[in-house]
Amino acid sequence: MPATYGYNEATAVLTARLHPMVQKTINRRSKLLTLLPVERSIGKVCTWDAEGDGAYAEGYNDGADVSTFGVDEDVQAALAWGLYRTNVKITGLAMAVAANSQNPGDLTNLLKRKARGNAERLVALLNGELFSGSTRVIGLADAIGDATNTYAGIDRASKSYWRPTVMDNGGIARNVTLDLIREFMDTIETAGGERPDLLVTTPAIYRKIGGLLDPSRRWAENIVTARGSFRVLDFGWDALEIDGVPIVKDKDCQAGTMWGINSNYTSVVYQPTADETLLGQNLTRLGIMQAGDGIESVGLPITWDQLSRDGDAMKSSGRTYLQLQVRNPNRCGKLGDLQ
Repeated sequence: MPATYGYNEATAVLTARLHPMVQKTINRRSKLLTLLPVERSIGKVCTWDAEGDGAYAEGYNDGADVSTFGVDEDVQAALAWGLYRTNVKITGLAMAVAANSQNPGDLTNLLKRKARGNAERLVALLNGELFSGSTRVIGLADAIGDATNTYAGIDRASKSYWRPTVMDNGGIARNVTLDLIREFMDTIETAGGERPDLLVTTPAIYRKIGGLLDPSRRWAENIVTARGSFRVLDFGWDALEIDGVPIVKDKDCQAGTMWGINSNYTSVVYQPTADETLLGQNLTRLGIMQAGDGIESVGLPITWDQLSRDGDAMKSSGRTYLQLQVRNPNRCGKLGDLQ
């Protein structure tokens, strides 16, 4: 028996009480994915029809016969689905201990907590690939960052109406200016008849634009896109605006780049998963989770299934099938080589 029962003796037998909320120290912010519309597919592939210029019109002389004809052409655009998943494996003992200890409370349902974290990691992966592209998703780099490639099966070399506006500077960095941004938006409008309604760039370029706007900045309460409206902090730069078009920053945006997006024609399209119970497969549906980045929901459903058990461990997998669809590339574009 100690002569004095002090702090060390007490803490040796007492249980630590943790804060009930587990604090995330991970940046999985996915701004682009939270702003683009998310739409359910109605077909076997990600496909749509594009109508290009081919119609004929003329002035004519009195009595002249009709000899020349022409109508707009219809071309089908198609993209394959990108398959994504995230996997969780947790032992029965770990779930039991977490559920019964209830300390911290945020880990009581360990499977749900870890599945949500994995879904956020999947969202972060998707957001990055929406910019750069991959073997699964055709990102902005190919969809609206190249005027000479083939996109969705349509060759831009022969279809000028399928080309986005690409304003690079030959690899030579140039200062971002308000006039350059306006020229970029005007060029898109001249090509496609509409301006972009969303400009996305890097945090570094965003900060420089904020400095340009600072002396006469207008504080906006809400920015509206096809996805809906979102609030802007009154005395911060959560969103900037130039000529009515919001500018937002995304950590995944390529360096020195600004994307001009028309969200009326740009969306993330997903293929709903089938109900495996109707197909007679031996899978247990755990549920469908609306994925988010840890701060905001992106509105993308992730289907979770329980897989075969590995001893006392539960294995589960969350999956989604999706594609980035830019239905009208000539109303979007890329402004590059910025500093």
